[in-house]
Amino acid sequence: MLLLKGQLVYVLQSRYAVRQARVMGISGGLFTLRFTDNGGAVRVRRSRIFVYPDEAHAAAERHQDYASFQIRKGLIF
Repeated sequence: MLLLKGQLVYVLQSRYAVRQARVMGISGGLFTLRFTDNGGAVRVRRSRIFVYPDEAHAAAERHQDYASFQIRKGLIF
């Protein structure tokens, strides 16, 4: 889906936290987002941005499941 400047989106931060943000700009494949909760900003790739909160929460759950698998197998200490 095409993201436009000013659009509200959800970003996956640190693979676990889902935060609402607004697209402020797009340059060189990176999106500048301003968080709606504290006014902070971040530049991220499109793969970490979701249009719907359900998609973002599902991605966070997948990351948590994979990390749990790696810990159980002894791949992460």
